Amino acid sequence: MPGEKFVLPDFSKKNININPDQIKKLLDSICHPYWYKQASGFEEAKLLAAANNRIILLAFTGYSFCGCCQSLEANVFNKCDFGFWAIRNGLILVDIDDNANTNSADSALFNQFGVNYVPTVFGLAPNGQILGEIKNNACGSAGVASWTTEFENVTHMKKSIPKIRIPK
Repeated sequence: MPGEKFVLPDFSKKNININPDQIKKLLDSICHPYWYKQASGFEEAKLLAAANNRIILLAFTGYSFCGCCQSLEANVFNKCDFGFWAIRNGLILVDIDDNANTNSADSALFNQFGVNYVPTVFGLAPNGQILGEIKNNACGSAGVASWTTEFENVTHMKKSIPKIRIPK
C-alpha cells in the first residue's frame, strides 16, 4: 500500500533474494501522486489549481461495484507510468467515489457535472472550466499510454499548461 514503510535489503550480502512484493511496495511509495478525495478534497484542489495554474483531473468512480472503474484503477491509476505522467504534467488529482457518496456535497458534484454513470473523468482548467471529459474509454483497458493520450487530446493539455521540468 502507498505510504507503507519500505526497508531496503542489505546489498552487502551475496545471493540476496528480493521479494517482488517489496519492489512493488517501493514503486508504489514513490510513483503514485496524492489523490484528493470527495467534495472537501475537490474544494482544496480547486484552490491549489487556481493558485498554481494547474489542470485538475476529476474522476467520478465507483470502485466497490463498477467493474469498469476497477479496471481503470488497475490498468491506469495504479500504474507508475500514470503516476509519473501526472506528476510531470503537474496535474491535481481528485477522486469522487460514488460508493462513498453519502453526503449532499458529493451528490451536488455529481449533479453539477451531470454525471449519470461511472467512471467519468473530466479535465478542468485552473478556473474550473471543463476542458474535456472521457466516458467511452474511461475503463483504461488499453493501458496507460492510450488513456493518458486521450486525456491530453480531449483537454488540449499540451497547449494549455506547461509541463513541470524534472531535472535529470
